[in-house]
Amino acid sequence: MQTNKTSTDCEVYTETANSVSTFSGGYDAIISEDFVKKSILSIEEVKQKNRNLDAVTKSKNHLFARIFKPTADEKCYYVQVGYDNKIRFVTCFNFYINPATKEIRMEDVLSGDRVTITEWRKRQRAKI
Repeated sequence: MQTNKTSTDCEVYTETANSVSTFSGGYDAIISEDFVKKSILSIEEVKQKNRNLDAVTKSKNHLFARIFKPTADEKCYYVQVGYDNKIRFVTCFNFYINPATKEIRMEDVLSGDRVTITEWRKRQRAKI
């Protein structure tokens, strides 16, 4: 597993078991893993969750992203954003990035739908 530190103090782990080289779509030529990382870590909800976690843990814990490259079965990059609570990885957000269109979708954990960030935000406001 490869680790990269970013400017937002989130770490990014790359899962190499799902190597894009086993997928014949060639999507890694369209977008880079760096693009995936920067796109996810620039989302306001991710930055806010990281600030909250940093404050609650007095800078002892922070979010990190686990990036799974596209495969023959899953055509999108799958990104889990969460933290390690010493017992297990706690997922805060699930993202899917289409390498051909660069569209980012979030998984609505209640419905299981993959929705745009705008739609996910609308659903979150509706819950309040």
